[in-house]
Parts: sequence; structure tokens; C-alpha cells
Amino acid sequence: MRFKGLPHIRTDQVFDARVRAAAKQNAMARLFMTAPGVGAVIALSVASTYDDASRFRRSSKAGAQAL
Repeated sequence: MRFKGLPHIRTDQVFDARVRAAAKQNAMARLFMTAPGVGAVIALSVASTYDDASRFRRSSKAGAQAL
């Protein structure tokens, strides 16, 4: 799929660029991306799920939140 008026830019390229830009602006996502194999999509997903770690009394409760 292509944008009208911008035939040289594909929507997947635009999406990728926006996701990378959002990840670069998020400090937690940047930290996650330092781990091998973690890209912008995964980093943003995890960062949005665990936005405030203090709301979990125990680390064992954090895994249930992700489901």
C-alpha cells in the first residue's frame, strides 16, 4: 500500500520509522533495546505494559499483568 501523493514511500516504511522514533523518545524502551534481539516494537510493548514498576508489590505479580 502506498500513500497518495507519495508514491516512493511505502506505508510499512513510514510505520517502521514512526515506531523507531517513538522508541527513541521513551527512556524505558531505549533501555530495553540495549538487550540483544530486542527491537523497537518489543521494547515499546514491554515499556507500555510495565510503565510503573512500583504498582507491583512482588515481581511475581508482574508476569500475570502481561497476560
